[in-house]
Amino acid sequence: MRQNNGYLHPKGMRLPIFIFIIFALLIGTRAWACTCSSIPGFDYFVYNAALIVVELEVLEKLPEPVVATSVPSELNSPAPPKPPMPPRYHEDFRIKPLRLFKGDIENVNLLRTLNRNSSCYWAPEPGDRFLLYVERIVTDDEASYLIISDACQRHLSPAYEYYQSETAALQQLQAAANGPFVIEDPAVGNRPLLKGRFRKGKPVGRWSVYDLYDPSNSEPLVQFRMRSERMSKMRWTKKKLLSASQHYVVSWRYRNLGL
Repeated sequence: MRQNNGYLHPKGMRLPIFIFIIFALLIGTRAWACTCSSIPGFDYFVYNAALIVVELEVLEKLPEPVVATSVPSELNSPAPPKPPMPPRYHEDFRIKPLRLFKGDIENVNLLRTLNRNSSCYWAPEPGDRFLLYVERIVTDDEASYLIISDACQRHLSPAYEYYQSETAALQQLQAAANGPFVIEDPAVGNRPLLKGRFRKGKPVGRWSVYDLYDPSNSEPLVQFRMRSERMSKMRWTKKKLLSASQHYVVSWRYRNLGL
């Protein structure tokens, strides 16, 4: 006789596991909320990964294709119905670039938002103005679109607390020509977030990124060399990090490896 000690034999677990799997399939992806996180200030690694950084205004949402319907070819002889339009997983918008901080958007005046109907979908409204970090551009029907892949892609509205300081940092990078370069914490003066050097408008030499969450700023989170506008010789700090700092170090390592 087997003792009842709370242990469930694997056969006894089959039904609960089966029910759980069916329930998970029924609720689908909509049950999972989209959670995003971004550093509350200028992030050089996001800037470095972006093809384009631009402040833009949304002018209008472009109309979607009309669903096809059947058209009679002769009296009392209807033509077979045309197949319906496939579902669209994006929306398109006409935009107006206001300020360009990185890259080239000549002849690009369209925006496409992907993953429509997903839990992490975000699309602007006509009249919205925001700063957008673009990592992808696609060309469709001879028109080029800036891509917003999901709600977590960095985009900042003017209502954001650090919007002005971020655009100021971008202007500094855009205007840098020769000599040392420093971006300071907008909340605490004389506290560096980024240090580097430019020569003839190009980043060169050793660059340092500091911890936004560590008031002591005792040492950089990471140092690297800039050569031909590429990072090399990454050296990560060995100091104990706060949980928020650790989260972004993992994110930055991910971006640097290009995975």
